[in-house]
Amino acid sequence: MRVHHCCGLALALSASLLNAAAAQEPAINSVSPAAVLPGQATTLTFQGANLAGAKGLWTSFGAQAVLSGTPENGTKADTVTYDVTAGSDIPVGIHSVRVWTDKGVSPLRYLLVDDLPSVAQAGNNTAPESAQVLTAPVAVDGAIGNLSLQYFKVTATEGQKLYRSPRPPDWFSARPHATAAGWEWS
Repeated sequence: MRVHHCCGLALALSASLLNAAAAQEPAINSVSPAAVLPGQATTLTFQGANLAGAKGLWTSFGAQAVLSGTPENGTKADTVTYDVTAGSDIPVGIHSVRVWTDKGVSPLRYLLVDDLPSVAQAGNNTAPESAQVLTAPVAVDGAIGNLSLQYFKVTATEGQKLYRSPRPPDWFSARPHATAAGWEWS
């Protein structure tokens, strides 16, 4: 009798472990773009794992979020796209999002609500002659790898301040900015 009980227990444990492995919760590795504008619709693309079967998007701010109408959206394990409209009264700042699927809820992912329009980083702007042209005011949505350089070209009038930072300027006590004469700290 003991052998049968041990075998039955081993089979039950194996089945529960297989179910747990099959039902892995979703994970978000990146969101693009990384910001939304209050009161405007933005299409957000989430890259990650276990995103197939997406059921909804939770936000820490007032927003309407629906699966975008692209073909096969919500069926791929590594990507899902939502059309998100943040409320017009949402304060600028860092907020968070979660994707939920039929297998669970993803961990929090940060998302910026920003009052600046954004453009995607070109990616090929690694030399001064291939600088990405920007029209201020604008935020650049992208990432710069370790020890790499990205070049941008902005037209400015003498004395005009242009902030450069990985965060909005209000988050720095000493804010880096460019003037027509060069970089300085204020």
